[in-house]
Amino acid sequence: MLRDMTINGEEYVLDFVKYEFDDKRRYNRPTTSEVAIMIVSKDGSVPSVDLKVYPKQEGNRETTILKQTSQHSDPMTFPILFPHGDFGWTYNMKTTKGKKISPVQYYGPRLALHPDEPFNPLLNAGRLTQQYIINCYVTKTCQMIS
Repeated sequence: MLRDMTINGEEYVLDFVKYEFDDKRRYNRPTTSEVAIMIVSKDGSVPSVDLKVYPKQEGNRETTILKQTSQHSDPMTFPILFPHGDFGWTYNMKTTKGKKISPVQYYGPRLALHPDEPFNPLLNAGRLTQQYIINCYVTKTCQMIS
């Protein structure tokens, strides 16, 4: 299963929840080719977008909250774009010289066209690319706020 991942020797799987009172139109076929994000809050701040993860083992069902800024967030949210489980951006990322790397410095080169690499899977995933770019923006905004 693509949504499975092993962290520190323990196996985890994403938990997608569908509630009975959810709007049934949410799952309709899209009527446009664009993806957007609209943030509605009293103070204009970006809400936390954390993932709820639980181990696959039957005996241990204790859930773990995976923060948006975790290095495991990108590969677990976009398993098709990261089939090898490459890590995403995290607060602890540093250059070889020891300087901290911002989300913009991390995601910028990943989303850029490189002349020596004719194919970039991140830029050729259609609507998933759009969703990934929105996720990058939310990560950048969460980092700026905290």
